[in-house]
Amino acid sequence: MKLNLLAKKTLLFLLFLLIFNLVFIFSCEREEEIPVSDSCYEPAPVSGDPRFGSAGQIMIDDRHLGTRGDGEIDCLWIGVNDSEVWEDIISGNNGCRSLIGGIIIIDPNLPHGFYINPATSFCSYGVIPELSTTIDWVEADPEKFSSGCGGYGDGICLFWANIREVVPNQ
Repeated sequence: MKLNLLAKKTLLFLLFLLIFNLVFIFSCEREEEIPVSDSCYEPAPVSGDPRFGSAGQIMIDDRHLGTRGDGEIDCLWIGVNDSEVWEDIISGNNGCRSLIGGIIIIDPNLPHGFYINPATSFCSYGVIPELSTTIDWVEADPEKFSSGCGGYGDGICLFWANIREVVPNQ
């Protein structure tokens, strides 16, 4: 069987593509899975837990921050009492999904040593850089952050939030 010049060139090109793809696939570094902290497997707060919010509970994680700090994805349950704030967070009204926070309360019995007072939970579509923080940073020194982020009063801090789980109260 005699192949014409165009068929030969086509076969050579396809062979080149096959070899190139094989080299590319086997030379790429495999992404390592980022470890997830135990706090991400913790059940939602229930009535009687100081973190419990009357409107609902939201678990956030710090996945999009590149695990700054301890090298693993951390999670934090934030209870929300205000039904309007709850609706804004769930629906994303006013861009209200990326920054969630409130007043930090120290509790060494919790996984990160602190929680957000559900009566003060809110979300923000804009950011004051001095008020934004991460779970790792607060966990490292809850006392420092209990008076507020960046020296701004009332213990208010905002967390860059990737919403991981939502538990509404009926």
